[in-house]
Amino acid sequence: MLPDAPSVCVLRVNMNITEVQAFFIEFTATFVLFLTVAGAVDVQNENKHDSTPARIGLMIAGLVFAAEPFTGAGLNPARALSPAVLYNIWTSHWLYHFAPYAGMATAGILYRFVLDSNEKNSLYSFVNK
Repeated sequence: MLPDAPSVCVLRVNMNITEVQAFFIEFTATFVLFLTVAGAVDVQNENKHDSTPARIGLMIAGLVFAAEPFTGAGLNPARALSPAVLYNIWTSHWLYHFAPYAGMATAGILYRFVLDSNEKNSLYSFVNK
């Protein structure tokens, strides 16, 4: 069913960028995706849920179009693992696990302590008192 070429769905770093650059591309893409989802499910936005799936889908499409030429746009460790196991290609694979987790954690901390409208100690709540 699969072609012999080991390029189907395998995430690889573009040879014109370094692993550090690739890490920050994956980090930034996951960071933006997490902030989008966190903002979409925020209680403050509960009257704007009519187009949430479309917004998140378009955001993912935009992030994939932006990051794919450089890193393959993993955005998710589960997306990177299956092709790597199937084809036994582990080159630069570490960044497809650490970068998304670091991006999600950083975005979660930022959202919780700066942007969250429900958190009484957030910067957002402090400014809007």
